[in-house]
Amino acid sequence: MASFGPAVFKQLSVPEQAGSDGLVSVVIVEEQMAIREFLKLFVSGLDGFSVVGSCGSRADAELICRDVQPRLAVVDWLGADSETETSLPAALKALSPRTHVLLFSASIEPDFVQEAVNLGVAGFVDRGSDLETLGRGMRAVAEGRQFFSSRVSGVLRELLRRRVAPKHDDLLSQRERDVLREISRGRYSKEIAVMFRLSVFTIENIRRRIMRKTGLRSVAELTLHAVKLGLAPRLPASARRPAPVDGTSPHVPDSMDVVG
Repeated sequence: MASFGPAVFKQLSVPEQAGSDGLVSVVIVEEQMAIREFLKLFVSGLDGFSVVGSCGSRADAELICRDVQPRLAVVDWLGADSETETSLPAALKALSPRTHVLLFSASIEPDFVQEAVNLGVAGFVDRGSDLETLGRGMRAVAEGRQFFSSRVSGVLRELLRRRVAPKHDDLLSQRERDVLREISRGRYSKEIAVMFRLSVFTIENIRRRIMRKTGLRSVAELTLHAVKLGLAPRLPASARRPAPVDGTSPHVPDSMDVVG
């Protein structure tokens, strides 16, 4: 049985000649440590594969891929850099052109799946899949082929079927509506992530998609939109517009908190 000792977990120290022994070199990018260590054990047990690095942050992932040039990167988020707006798959491919990216995520919302395909991931296996499916996906992607688990394939088929102009209120997916509802309740991304058992990176991506689709930027605007969609209770008129005390119009602030 495999040991949980330090020899199994290579962390950020990687061999210079990774992949020179004919094995498929794999880098694992996973925010949650327990899942990351489990994936390392699983991949290490697959014939023909070798874990050459693992990390839980974008910066470390970029360093490893630049130095090691792995054949396969298994990542758990797409997150765009706040400054460059470059997605994680695009950043890794730019640093290591030979690297194929497999997304291993719990989120299979239609917009998220569509975004993953648009960003050019070679494969997408949802976390509801069994380990055999993950292994088949890794082999397919390492060989330069595309691979999507059955649930993700179902979402892709639905996206193709729904290629019609949506009504305004239908622009948001169910997951985005759920997150918008919690934003309107004043919850932060970390709190929402815990509620839905998703990573903070995934919640942040959902928030960005909501803002992009609605064109709204502040918490106040998003809250009003949640009310409009029936996701939050309507405020009484007195709460929406404070009554003036001197016959003048009530004060309106020059700026509002912007969703980060």
